[in-house]
Formats: sequence, C-alpha cells, structure tokens
Amino acid sequence: MPATNAKIWLLCPAALLLALFLCVPAGAAAVAPVQGVAVEVRNHEGGFVGANLIDGDPATAWVGGGTGVGPGKWIEFTFPGPVRLSALKVANGHQGKGRFKAFRRLVRGVILYPDGVRQKFALKPVPGVQTIPLKSKVAATFKVIITGVAPVAGDKAMGDAKVAVSEMTVLGEPVDPSEAGEALDTAAAPAEKPKPAEMKAASEKKAEPAETGGKAEAGENPAPAAKPESARKPKPAAKPKPAAKAKSAGKPASVPKADKRAARPAQTTAGGATRLRPAVEIPADKPLAMGAISPWLDLELVAGIKRYFSHLTTLSDSYPDVFAADVRERERKAFIALQDKVRRENAFGDHHMAMPELIGLNFDKPVESGQGVSIHVHGPCRYYVGDRGFEFPVDTEITMVHENGAWLIRDVRDR
Repeated sequence: MPATNAKIWLLCPAALLLALFLCVPAGAAAVAPVQGVAVEVRNHEGGFVGANLIDGDPATAWVGGGTGVGPGKWIEFTFPGPVRLSALKVANGHQGKGRFKAFRRLVRGVILYPDGVRQKFALKPVPGVQTIPLKSKVAATFKVIITGVAPVAGDKAMGDAKVAVSEMTVLGEPVDPSEAGEALDTAAAPAEKPKPAEMKAASEKKAEPAETGGKAEAGENPAPAAKPESARKPKPAAKPKPAAKAKSAGKPASVPKADKRAARPAQTTAGGATRLRPAVEIPADKPLAMGAISPWLDLELVAGIKRYFSHLTTLSDSYPDVFAADVRERERKAFIALQDKVRRENAFGDHHMAMPELIGLNFDKPVESGQGVSIHVHGPCRYYVGDRGFEFPVDTEITMVHENGAWLIRDVRDR
C-alpha cells in the first residue's frame, strides 16, 4: 500500500499538469500581441507622434494635433498580413510621470473595420490599461475614430489641451495568407455584393461626376454646387455618363440654398501631383470593401502612398514632405497656391477637418525601373466631413524612390 500511495502522489502532479494543458483553449494564441504593426494617425502634436502608440513604453504618448481637441481624429493600424482580430488594449491618456492631467483622454470612439462595419466603444478616463473586445474578423487593417474626449471641448480648465493615448496593442492571431481568402471574403461580403475582397469594391465601379478635370468637390459642403448628383438622383450615379447628365439635377430638395452658395467647388491647381479630385456625396454609412495589397509590395510603400492621399485631401501642411527632393519644391509651391485657392472658396475648413478612409484602395505588384518603383493604385478613396461621406475613384500610377531611409513620391500620373 505505501508503494501504491507513493505512485499515486507521483502521478497526481503530472495528471494535474496534463489536465491544465488540456483546459487551455485552442485559440489561446489569438490573444497574443500582433507583431509588425504599422500605425498612421490623423495628425499629431509636436514630437507626440503616432509611433509612440506602439513603442511599448507607457511613458510616451501620441497627442492629436491640428485643430480640435480630439473628436474626428483617427488612428489606423496595418498588419504585415491577415489577422483574426481579438482585442485592443489601450493605455489611455498620457501616462508619463506627472502628465496624465495635462492632456485630454479618449472616452468614446468607433472601430471601423475593412468591410464597413462600425463598432462603438467607451473607455474610462483613468490611468492603467483597458481592453476593447474586437469583432472576430480577419483583416489586414482597421481604424479607430475618436468621437468623445474628457474633459469635453470647452472645459476652461483644460483650454486647448489635446487628446492623448500612451499605448494601443492589437491582440489577434495571424492567418496564413493562403487560407485567408475565404475569411476575408466573408468579412467583405456585406460591403456591396458577395465579391472577393481582392476584387475592386462595387462602389469603385460607379462613375465619378467628371464635369471637368479642374474642379474638386473634396471636403466641401454638399455635392458639387450646380451639380448635386447625390440629391436623390440615382441615374447619374449608377451609369458611367454623369457628365452628360450633369444638368439633370434640377431639384435641390436636399440641398438648402444657403448650402449651395457655400458649396461652390474649389478649382484645382495644376502642379504635378498637387490637385484635388472631383468627388460625389455618398451615405456616410455606406459599406466599403477592403482593397487588396500585392504580397510583393513593401508596406512602407503603401504607407507613403496613403499619406499622399490623406495629406492632399485634408490640405495638411505636412503634404510636401511626402515628395522626393527633386520635385518637393515644385509641389510645395503648387500646394500653397492650392491652399490659398481653397481658402478663397471658403472650403478650407471642410478639407482640413476631413477624415480620409483609404482601405478601399488596391495596390498592384510594383514595377522597378531606372526612375524608381511604380505602383498602380486603384479603387475608391473615401472621406468624411462631419456626418457626411464623399468618395472619388482612383486609377493612378505612382512612382516612388528611396531617399534618406524613406520611400518618397517622385511622380503621380492618372491612367
């Protein structure tokens, strides 16, 4: 008996360990931090850059820049490959020593998934780490849009202090690209029609109101002034000949007269890549399918191209920085002229506060040449101004060069 009891006692720990092992959920890997995450932000204040969100150091922080104290700013995460999302851990506010009360904190927001689904969330304005459960979707990117901060805008004690976030950690499980197609299809299905996510979004096939190549409605109040295609007139939006139908928008029922006067389209400035594109107004909750990124494409190239569209749409002062040295001064002059033009059109505020949504763009396999690397970019480019949505199609060849450790744009040509 003693020997038997000894065997039992020796076996019990092993049995307990085995039982514990068997109890570990098969998907435990899904809660691991995703590696190789890239982050892009709406704007930042001084040295409080977006990279601080993913540096693993809660003593650093991203602080929103530009106008406004927080609502309307966004943070976009991009992964090296498809990921089955699990959660987002947030260290709210600036959690550096003695800095928490100097900045506003994120309390409300929206997670925007590639298939257009939006998930609201709420956080407490307190130190520490909080967890936002994410929808179990397979995606290569998603965006966090800030809708509320604390203290609220107008709080005299905080003045113009901006929103700050110390850390954001995406948890999920990488998915084999060869097995991700079906999952990504499922995620993108609600967007338009049940088409694969690798195909162009259905919205891309809608014709733009190509009234002229020299007008831009991007970020202005309703649709183009004398041509409100979106004012309950589905025919021009559904068929690829809106230019011929532009005069048919004779019922301004959904566009008040005051808005029409303020919505005079801004003329674009011809300056190489520096020009705004005509856009049409769309429902703000219209789904947007995720575009495909070629597996041969460096994600730094993708990030550089997205910065170009984002900075141009919002007329950001950082716009010239996306260009190579030999064309930067030319584009800077054209950009300043464009900013002045849009200010005179009373449309600068709408542009500057726009929220670009670039997940619908497709990036084809790069082609190397003596001029650099060329990438064909195509698909719908969307942005939001307040609770209104706008969209324009992209079909562009962008040439980039590697300078000083970064990919910069040398040429932009529409196909």
